[in-house]
Amino acid sequence: MRDPSGKEYWLAGEYREIVPMELIVCTQGPADEHGNAKSDPDYGMGESIITLAFEDLGDKTKMTLTQSGFPADEAAQMAGMGWNQAFEKLAATLA
Repeated sequence: MRDPSGKEYWLAGEYREIVPMELIVCTQGPADEHGNAKSDPDYGMGESIITLAFEDLGDKTKMTLTQSGFPADEAAQMAGMGWNQAFEKLAATLA
């Protein structure tokens, strides 16, 4: 990730569970540029768990994302903003 000032943040994680067409569970946490996990106070978080659940609605798919493991409300807010930006870019790409 790159913030507006150009500072780069690296993340790494692993998939914990995949159920095709239903569920993805993975971890995410601070890393160096080589993918090695690290502790970094600039991130405001340690490792978090991300769950993506998919529900077939016929001609659409409902996706529900949850992310847990934030030590501070500010980190959770920033993650929410990042996810919203990512989904806006995805929607624009698929349009």
